[in-house]
Amino acid sequence: MQRGGQKNNKRLTTEQEAAIRNGVIRQDCGRHNIAIFQVSSADSSVSRNRKTEEFLMTNEANQSQTRIYKIYLPHDKQWVEVTETQYYAYYRDIWATRKRAQAHRQCMCPKDKHWMCDGDCLICKFHAPGDNLSLDLTYQNSDGEEFSMLDKLADPSDSIEDVVTDQIILDMLFHRLAEIMPEARHIGDLRMSGLSDAEIADKIGVPRTTFLSRLKKAKELLQREYPDLF
Repeated sequence: MQRGGQKNNKRLTTEQEAAIRNGVIRQDCGRHNIAIFQVSSADSSVSRNRKTEEFLMTNEANQSQTRIYKIYLPHDKQWVEVTETQYYAYYRDIWATRKRAQAHRQCMCPKDKHWMCDGDCLICKFHAPGDNLSLDLTYQNSDGEEFSMLDKLADPSDSIEDVVTDQIILDMLFHRLAEIMPEARHIGDLRMSGLSDAEIADKIGVPRTTFLSRLKKAKELLQREYPDLF
């Protein structure tokens, strides 16, 4: 505002600036400078801190009271309400499994589908091979020869030497059994046809007890002569 062509550039005094910094608002009333409102900065800070703490405590209490824990069962396709302990006990291993699969690039599940995860990666549609390599994948050695990891695996099948040896031993046992019990081969054929001990004894013309006694004696003799095979 201008009066008489001069600007009214009334500036604050040093005392007034200090009063404002201290939270004192004053009003000029003629020759008197009266403090009409005063706020202590220290008291204000403490008050704000107390209100913040009260708000956080109230908010935390409300969250703990209102949160509902649920787990999703993919096979049943439904949510089940559980306790907090049951919730973390159920999901802890699932989270760990998914984290390991992600580290090996075996889990391609998007974040918005994580709630469907049950930790069964092998049947999951988001499962990927990742860093797993096939055993029949070929490599080259220093000589340029190709090989696969299958070549490093031991062959579980018997060697031809073992097969021939077993056949020789088996023929030897049958020959010795024929000497001890000439009707042994005929008895074996009757056994393979499904006949009982009584029926076999009737076929070879001896009582059942005699038939069983002959079998027991023949077995005991073979066990003494070939202890490594029985």
